[in-house]
Parts: sequence; C-alpha cells; structure tokens
Amino acid sequence: MKRLILILLLAHQAHGYLVRTQYEGIRPTGMGNAYLALADDSNSVWYNPAGLAKQKKWGMNLLDANGAWDSQDTLNRLKNALFNGDNANLLRPDTEMVRFGIFPKFFAPYFTFGLFEQINSFTDVGTVSTNDILNITAPSVDIFTFNDLGAIAGLGFPFGPYLNFGASVRFFSRTGINSSISPNDLLASLNLTDPTQFNSAVFTFLRNLLRTGYAIGLNVGFLGEVPLPRGYPKWTVAAAAEDVGVTTFRGLTAGILAPEPIISTYSAGTALQYTLTKHTVLNIALDLRNLLEDHPDFKLVHFGAEVRHKFFALRGGVSMGHLTYGASLEFPPHTRIHFSSYAIELANNLLERQQRYYMMQFIVGMNPF
Repeated sequence: MKRLILILLLAHQAHGYLVRTQYEGIRPTGMGNAYLALADDSNSVWYNPAGLAKQKKWGMNLLDANGAWDSQDTLNRLKNALFNGDNANLLRPDTEMVRFGIFPKFFAPYFTFGLFEQINSFTDVGTVSTNDILNITAPSVDIFTFNDLGAIAGLGFPFGPYLNFGASVRFFSRTGINSSISPNDLLASLNLTDPTQFNSAVFTFLRNLLRTGYAIGLNVGFLGEVPLPRGYPKWTVAAAAEDVGVTTFRGLTAGILAPEPIISTYSAGTALQYTLTKHTVLNIALDLRNLLEDHPDFKLVHFGAEVRHKFFALRGGVSMGHLTYGASLEFPPHTRIHFSSYAIELANNLLERQQRYYMMQFIVGMNPF
C-alpha cells in the first residue's frame, strides 16, 4: 500500500507553464472555474470566504466525497493497482491525472468548519520507452503533487446589506513533490544500466524527492453587491487572496525536508444573477485568477454560466480557452450530486495542449451547504 500511495503522489510535466492550484470545486469547474462573485455554497471557504457571510442556516455535510480522473484507462490502471497489485502499469507514459478528496463539514450562520483529505496525482512525463530510455520528448519534467490532511475554518462578516468580508484558516500536513527537472538530469539521476528497470528507478527517484511538513494557510476575500433599481439583475463584485503572506511548511521531525512553500495568489471576479422563476436563477460569472503570476493573459480568464433550480442545475463555461460543462442533482434537505468536465491549457499558447478531466462529488448531510 505504501508503494501504491507513493506512485499516486507522482509527477506531471507541463512544459513549465502549468497553473498550480490547491483546490478546485466541482460546481465552479463546471462553469469555467468562475465562482468568486457567486460564493454561495461550501466552496466559499476555499475560493472566497466572504461568501460565508450570506450563510444563514445550520447544518452538516456528513459525507462530502469527490473524485477526478482523465479517462477510463486511468480508472482501470488504478483498479488493477489497488486490487491486483499491478503497480508497474499504474502510470501511462504520456499524461495521467487522478484526484480524491473527502471534506465533511459543519456550518452555522456566517461560519463553517471542516476536515479534509485530498490526494492529487497528475503525471505527464513525455514519451518513454523501456527499450529506449532516452526517448523523453518533453523539455522539462515538472513535478507537482500532494497529499493534504487537515482542518479548515472560515468566518464571514457582513457589513450592511451590500458588503461582506471573510477569512478562512487551514491547518494541515502535506506530503508531496514540487520540483522541475530536465530529461537529461532525470536520466542522469536514475543511473540506469538496464532500461527495463526504468519504472523501478523512477519510483526510487521520486521517493527521494518526497517531502513532508505542516503549515497554516490563510485565505481572505471581499464580496460586494452593486445597488441597482428594482427589476435589474443582482450584480456582485469580488476579490480574494489565497495563502496570504505565503504558506510555509515546517518539517515534522528534525532532518526531514519540508515541502515547498505555497505562494500567494490574487484573483478578482464579477457576476450577474437573474431571477427566472421562484425556484430558478441564471448566474453569469467572470473571474480573472492568479493575476500576479507569470502566465499568458488567456490563462487568467475564466467565464461561465449556470441555470440553477431547486432540484437541479446545468452549467457551461470557458477556462483558459477550453470549454467546460457540468450538472447537479439536488434532493433537499439531504443529498447533492455534482458532475463537471474541466479543461486547462498546459502549454504557453492558446489551444495548444489541452488536459481535460472529469469530476464527481457526492454530498449527504443536513441542509447541505
């Protein structure tokens, strides 16, 4: 099992252009990951804690589980590794992504508290042949993967009818890798004499890169409503900062290297909400995310819309130039099921190299938020 977990905590290669993200909700990703100015469910504690100021109910998500994958082939490889011990074929030699998370939560007016466990494995090592180990086509192998375990608490502060602020704090441990290495350096580090031992050598190499530590991270957010005459849509604007002041890890024990710090990110967004019927609204949202990072402008833009009824929702959007879509089924007051298909751009040019994955979330609780 330890070997399997380590293989899951592996590398992805994104030509050095990948936008690193710590958490992505299923509902937001269905609408292009444009959510900051909506912030009206439990995703708020991660995206924009100012949205918690709008929470007026008590409740609990007894079960909040989600998963993400890039293909049926990935699921089959994972199943064979878990139940048949086939770890050698767990990874494809091109691109592979899988993610699991569990987030039970308690919430009250203006407040939420939850526990979380998240495993994120995203691998892309180029084209590698066991008969020709030099056949790595990628210019760099960019390693970013983690297993987070901890607790998060958020509080929203309403200031009058139009202005809200919020903050969330998480305390967590992380085991992960965040490194970049060229193919030549990787091959030199493996020190291979037998090409058939490539997978085993990579496993040993990655095990030596794993770091473990704990940290406290702070997110803050603002959410404001622009007053408009009766009959106009509801117009909100928002801004949020994640990992304020940089989230720095400390090693669990002396001599154990801590994971790389999580840099601060800053985002802004706006949304329009149209009331269609008593139980149906249309939300249209635009976010500019990771504003101060060195990425092409098109990677900043996230746009989406959703039609949301009391019992279901349909979503669509654009993320980094790629289409996204999603849907939900809701059975008040206890069950919600969310699905989304999300895509990101791995390369440095628009529509050059897409990575698409599929996400599911299942919530059972009391008045699930």
